[in-house]
Amino acid sequence: MTKRMIQLLAAGLLGILATGCQSNTKQPKTVRGEDFPEAGQTTQVQRFVRAQVQNGARTNATLYAYQFDGPNLNSAGEAKLLAMIDDDNSETPLIIYIDTPADDALAAKRQTSTDAYLKDAGLKAEQYKFVFGTNPNQKAYAAQEILNLPKSDSAGDSGYGGGAASGAASGGGAH
Repeated sequence: MTKRMIQLLAAGLLGILATGCQSNTKQPKTVRGEDFPEAGQTTQVQRFVRAQVQNGARTNATLYAYQFDGPNLNSAGEAKLLAMIDDDNSETPLIIYIDTPADDALAAKRQTSTDAYLKDAGLKAEQYKFVFGTNPNQKAYAAQEILNLPKSDSAGDSGYGGGAASGAASGGGAH
């Protein structure tokens, strides 16, 4: 009987070794996070970032001195304009603020440089207009915000964020 038992154990072991630990269920080809897009394919994150850049550029709509090399538009200015005109849901005419006083010696040359870039990008003159100065819709005055600070302070009301005084009174803080 011992010889028969050894033969059965050997056959069972051979059967286990022959089949292995494989399963018939298919495993996904990629692990989460390792599914890389094809070259040139735009991802959702890239589309989201692009939309945010376009929205920010259009909302600000101002070309500043650092976006020019003297009278000529530089790569930073070109990138800003490209983001502004790349927005498919844009309204026309596009208003472009050039943060230079109109009587500045560089003002007319900066406008000419910007105009040439926009025309090279395929825009017609009626699709945009220039305004010298800053965008009046983009100003935030610190004085008003400072006056509103006491109105937003709720340290005494909730017991949170009250600093050392509220921590000591409630038994909190470092010991």
